[in-house]
Amino acid sequence: MRLLGKPANLGEDLSSFRKEVANEITSREKMLRRIDENKSGDAMGYLVSIGLISLMIYLIFQQYSVFILWLIIAILLYSYNFFILLIPTTTGIIRPDDKDVAPTIIKERKWFAVRLLLKNRKLAIEIGLTVLLGGIVPLALSFSIIFGVGMFFALYFGFFSHIIADETTIYIVVQIALVIMFYIMMLIIEPQDQGFTKIARSFKKKLNAARSKGQGAFIIVVLTMIGVVSIVAVLAIGAMLLPGFLLSTLFEDLKLFSIIDLPMIFLVFVCQLVIMRHFQMVLSRWMAVKLVMKKTRELKADVLAKLDELDAVRESEKKESKLEELKRRFYTIAIYDVIGHDIFGHFPVYLVGLRLRYVLDEDVIDHIKSKKKKGQETKEKLKIVQGPNEQWKISFEGKGKRTTTEVHIPDPPDDKKE
Repeated sequence: MRLLGKPANLGEDLSSFRKEVANEITSREKMLRRIDENKSGDAMGYLVSIGLISLMIYLIFQQYSVFILWLIIAILLYSYNFFILLIPTTTGIIRPDDKDVAPTIIKERKWFAVRLLLKNRKLAIEIGLTVLLGGIVPLALSFSIIFGVGMFFALYFGFFSHIIADETTIYIVVQIALVIMFYIMMLIIEPQDQGFTKIARSFKKKLNAARSKGQGAFIIVVLTMIGVVSIVAVLAIGAMLLPGFLLSTLFEDLKLFSIIDLPMIFLVFVCQLVIMRHFQMVLSRWMAVKLVMKKTRELKADVLAKLDELDAVRESEKKESKLEELKRRFYTIAIYDVIGHDIFGHFPVYLVGLRLRYVLDEDVIDHIKSKKKKGQETKEKLKIVQGPNEQWKISFEGKGKRTTTEVHIPDPPDDKKE
C-alpha cells in the first residue's frame, strides 16, 4: 500500500521531502525529551530493588532450598519473560505523528511481515534481527544481577559449604557465565542499531579487499570470520538452549525437599519480577536515549544538511539521482522507531520497533530496495591502443570489471594503403 503522495516535479519533490525530514527530526527530538524526562520513581525503584535483593540473599543464606527456587524461577523468567510484553497494558500504541494513517496501520500491520519478506528478503531479515535481538539488550542488566546472585551462591554452597557437588557447581557456574557473556556480547554488538548487519557488511568489505592483497590476507579474514561466527554461535546456543538442561537438574534437587513452600515460591517470583522490570526499564531508557540521539544526528548530518546543499544545485539528472540517494538514506533510518511498553502508564520499557507508516508504504520499500552497489553505475568503456610490432591492446571496462586482450593485426600491403 502506498501512503505517501507523489510530487509533480523535482522542485516540489525536494521541498516535500525536506519538510518530511524536518518533521521527523522534530518528532524524534520531542521523543527524546519525553524519554529522558520520564525518570519519576527511579530512586524508589532502586531502593525497592536493592531491598528485595538483600532480603533474598538473607533468605538463601538461611535456607538452601530458597537458592534452588531462585535458580528455577530465574531460568523460567529468563525463558518466558517476553510474554509480559504481550500483555495489552500499554496506554498508547500508535505513534501520535501517525494518527492520520492510523486506520491503514491497524488494518495492514498484520500482513506487513509477509509482504516485506516477499518484496525485500534482506531487509526483512535485518528488521527481524534488529527487533528481536534488540529486545534482548534491555534485559542484560536485570538477568546479570539475578543470575549473578545465583552464581555467587552456587560457588558458596559448592566450594565453601560443600552442599552441592563440585561437578554440579561447575556446571551451574559455566551455564550462568554463558548467559551473562551472551548479554555482554549483545551490548557490544548493539543489534538495536543494526549491529549484525554492520558486522556482515564490514566482513564483506574486508573479504573483497583481501582478495586483491593475496591468498594470505584472504585466509586471515576468512579465519577471523569463522572465529567470530563460532563465538557468537557458542554463546547463543549456550545461553538459549542449555538452561533447559540445568532446569531439569534443579527440579531433581527440589524433590529432595518434602514440602513445597508456595508462599516462598510466590515471594521469590515477585522479587525477581520487580528486579527484572526495574533494571530493564533503566537500561532500556539508556538504550533508547542513545539510539534516538544518534539517529537524530545522522538525519541532520547525512540527510538534512545535504538536502540544503542540493537545493542550491541546478536541476539535472545528477540532482535527481542524489535526491534518490538521500531518500534511501532517510528511509533506512526512519523505518525504525522506539516504542514503549508500560503497565497502565507506569514502569515504561523502551524497545526498538518499526515505524509502520513507512514499512507499510511500498514506495519506501522500493527506495530502500533500489540501493545500488558502489561502482555499479560506472559507464562501460572500450579502449583500443596500438602497441609495437603490430600488436593492438583492447580493454573493456564495465560493471566493476576490466578485461584486456591483445590481438595481432598486420598492416595491409602497400598497394592497398590509401
